Amino acid sequence: MQKFKSHYFPLVFVSFFLAFNYFILKALKETLLVTAPDAGAEAIPFAKMWLLFPISMVFLAVFTWMATRISFRFAVSSIIVFFLSSYAFFTFFCYPLRESLHLNSVADQMQLILPAGWKGLIAVVRYWSYSLFYVTAECWCTMVYSVVFWGYANAVTKFHDAKEIYPFLTLAGTTAALFAGPIAIFLTSSRFSHLFANPFDFSLYTLTTLVLFCGIAALIIFLKYCPSVPSKETEAKEKKHFLKTFIGVFKSRYLMILASIGLTYNLVINLSDVVWKNEVLKLYPDPQDFTSYLSYVTLVTGLISTVFTLFICRPFLKHCGWTKTALLTPLVTLATAAVFFTALFFSERDPVVIPLSTVAFLGSLHICLSCGGKYTLFEPTKELAFTPLSQSEKIHGKAAIDGVGARVGKTGSSMIYQALLIGLPTVSACAPVVGILVIIGISLCIRCVFLLGKKVDQQLAKT
Repeated sequence: MQKFKSHYFPLVFVSFFLAFNYFILKALKETLLVTAPDAGAEAIPFAKMWLLFPISMVFLAVFTWMATRISFRFAVSSIIVFFLSSYAFFTFFCYPLRESLHLNSVADQMQLILPAGWKGLIAVVRYWSYSLFYVTAECWCTMVYSVVFWGYANAVTKFHDAKEIYPFLTLAGTTAALFAGPIAIFLTSSRFSHLFANPFDFSLYTLTTLVLFCGIAALIIFLKYCPSVPSKETEAKEKKHFLKTFIGVFKSRYLMILASIGLTYNLVINLSDVVWKNEVLKLYPDPQDFTSYLSYVTLVTGLISTVFTLFICRPFLKHCGWTKTALLTPLVTLATAAVFFTALFFSERDPVVIPLSTVAFLGSLHICLSCGGKYTLFEPTKELAFTPLSQSEKIHGKAAIDGVGARVGKTGSSMIYQALLIGLPTVSACAPVVGILVIIGISLCIRCVFLLGKKVDQQLAKT
């Protein structure tokens, strides 16, 4: 117990603060870009393809270099400080000057050349400051929380402790949603609308300030109480080139299957997410209402995640093994996706039979259960699959799989949308094809879980 308090207890608080920021930033980044005039959900694939992927690759290369050539501790601190600084710079400098920063003339010229379906790319260029905020906020999830935090947790956690510790770290992250959701709902309510000419300004300033405070708190706890990453002498001396990180993944069948699981699931979630947000935007075009709705979804996701963590994750891992626990999330995602896309298909043909509000609700249910399962079952089981590996494989394999695998999944979904939007003018028109691709992607993910499950269950049986 004393070892848990001194070694792992600070990690719980770090997980809470980093996850809190993730949920707040998730609502803000979507609102700014999607609700901008002439933008819409069509802007999301283009922002992910042309900005998020290359920028996240640069961040990943820098983090990997610092973690191997300087120290893991320095890399973690530097990444957190950089992102917090970028949020402060955008909110308190770029956003107040947004009208003068928008590239309206360039975007108007692009509008004369590009097809109608590519209005999302025009919006990304026109609102370039919003787009960069979207990218840095998205990177908080994939870089800071997934790669940096969980990479650190993997490095300092013994394999035999992981089954007991990881559910607590996950619970801290899901509990953060229970706080982030109501706080965002309160700060986006109409009671503060009289404070600024634009009601959303107050929400952005206050929520970003909260993000800065929580990020600083996480950094202080990490630097003061969390231990340094243990390493063997041979591994400490190893200076692994960034490219070799990914070559090592392709050489290992174990890591290749693990990468495929993450890639297919991220592809599916991002394909569904754009269609769902497109339906929500039809219901709530106002930025305040849109942010508030996403915050309610965050709250429900947190409640679902907490229930999964308390009553499903640990018991399933203990009594059913890794494979059955890892299968729960893709199976739930498959079922809810089938219901959502079927309802959307019939709603487009007869809105009287299935109204837009019902479609948005079913989409929200699909996202809540899929993300709730991802945070509490899918991610912990994926992290548990890293723990039998060597220290070098943990750091480099995780950086490659979570940093690049997740990005490839999101970029892949963006490429699919961009290809579809050449011939189809809107996301709604793309929905039937997207629905079919989601079903195929989840089926592949389930197959990969079965392939990897035998090896992981064998390792768990030895502990």
